[in-house]
Amino acid sequence: MSQATTASAPSSPHETSSPSEDATTDLHVTSEAPTVIEWKRDDENDAMTLLSEPDPRSHHITFQMRHLHDPKQPAVFFSLHIPAKLKGMSRDTQILVQIPADRILSLEHESPVTAPNTKLGARPVCRLTFHLRSPVDIIVPAEVPIAPLRAHKAATGQVLDLLPSLGRVTRLVVYVPANAFPKHKLDPICAAITEGRLVSTDRSDDLTSLYSGGGGQILRFDDPSDAPPQYDELSAPMAPLLPESSTDLFREKNGRKRSRRDRDSGGSTEEGRSRCCSTDEVMMALVAMRKQMAMQEDRMNYQSRRIDELELQATRYQTELEGANKQTHQLRQELDDAQEQIALLQGRVEVVEQEDLGRLDLEICGLREDLDALQEMEERGGLDSDAENRIANAVTERVTSEMLDSGVAYNATVTFSRP
Repeated sequence: MSQATTASAPSSPHETSSPSEDATTDLHVTSEAPTVIEWKRDDENDAMTLLSEPDPRSHHITFQMRHLHDPKQPAVFFSLHIPAKLKGMSRDTQILVQIPADRILSLEHESPVTAPNTKLGARPVCRLTFHLRSPVDIIVPAEVPIAPLRAHKAATGQVLDLLPSLGRVTRLVVYVPANAFPKHKLDPICAAITEGRLVSTDRSDDLTSLYSGGGGQILRFDDPSDAPPQYDELSAPMAPLLPESSTDLFREKNGRKRSRRDRDSGGSTEEGRSRCCSTDEVMMALVAMRKQMAMQEDRMNYQSRRIDELELQATRYQTELEGANKQTHQLRQELDDAQEQIALLQGRVEVVEQEDLGRLDLEICGLREDLDALQEMEERGGLDSDAENRIANAVTERVTSEMLDSGVAYNATVTFSRP
């Protein structure tokens, strides 16, 4: 059976089950990225083990490095976060793997390297190799029963099957995206760790601050025989929903009451035990129903938040649509005004064209009359007095107009004589 070092603090059932610590001002999260973990198993084959699929599989295992920038006492802390679904928890949680700086003999980094699988995608990958003095700490929430540690789903069960081997290694390889841990950041940290100038952060061993104040417990796998049973071995039997001590006490009290009633009514002991077991089953069913109701309530709260988000988004879209409609109406009004102005201009142009055409027609008619008169005079051999007067007047007007346009005033008389 696995052992655990536990420290806990009161917590609300509605708090999230993430292994985040209390807010501290001295820690600076320099990098956090998806990761794939690799180590050599401690069996006869010395086979390499790869851990990349958490529960749910759509999520990522993440690697985090926190660095305390203190010239007098610099500190660093590494941790791995594995999403999981554990029995005894009404919500998803994370298995936390802590790598304190004082346990690291050396840290090597190499980039770019070939990724062990496609979990990190096609981007360049950096490989971090930890050489440890002692194994890492594997931590789960303090409220989770670890005797034995059980999984809700097969994906978490596969993770739990690898924890004993992970909890005993002293060489650990972590693959992360290369852009999350650039070389200029890793070089001084690796050198400081190798030279022994870095220590773990002050709060790295504070289990009470983990999981939103709910506390954490460290799993111990000192002996391979202490490892939790395989997931397949635990999938068939159903764990009791009530603590064993509470169930025994409940059965003892009800057993005594049933025995007295059986003696008073002449009933058999076996019948009383049957009633007691039936009552236990009812209590267990009630506890299961309460858990189911709590899960349903969480799901309803999530759906309610989602509906609120969708309603807010719909309101924003409605506002944008109203603004677009108003702008369209304004543009349509401007277009109508422009069309009216164009129609007015076209009307004015047509009026001017009609006036000009009428004037030209009159002038043309006058010229034709003059031409006809000239032709008649040529045929008669001379000009009559009316024609001479019209020609003289036209010439006089033209000469006068030319003089006035030149800006000089003249007092002259134009005289025509017949040749």
